Amino acid sequence: MVGGWRCVLLAFAVFACSARASTPSTLLGRWVCQDPRYLGRSLLITQHSLIFASDQLASDNYAVREVDSRTAADGSLVATISYAKSDEELTLRVRRFDTDPPSLVIGDRPERWTLVPPNRSVP
Repeated sequence: MVGGWRCVLLAFAVFACSARASTPSTLLGRWVCQDPRYLGRSLLITQHSLIFASDQLASDNYAVREVDSRTAADGSLVATISYAKSDEELTLRVRRFDTDPPSLVIGDRPERWTLVPPNRSVP
């Protein structure tokens, strides 16, 4: 019976180590920016991935490794998303505001990205 417990513990350890980071639900969705430099581009945030799209055909998909988030004093959600690009670990820092429609700022950039409603296509 001791061998059985070892198998159970080993299976649990493998599962725990392979668990993927989960992104806060308020960040999920496709985000677009009206700044001319970013027209035709979007950021899709899913539960376990970041997808940077430059048009309808080209995109870069990265697995989310870790997410740290907190609520700031102004009520916005501040999140740092760690993701992998080849063997390089990168981070994306975002701040989500409860505006209508919801908006997102990436890093220290001034541009606001807005959430595309699920039933609408990307402009």
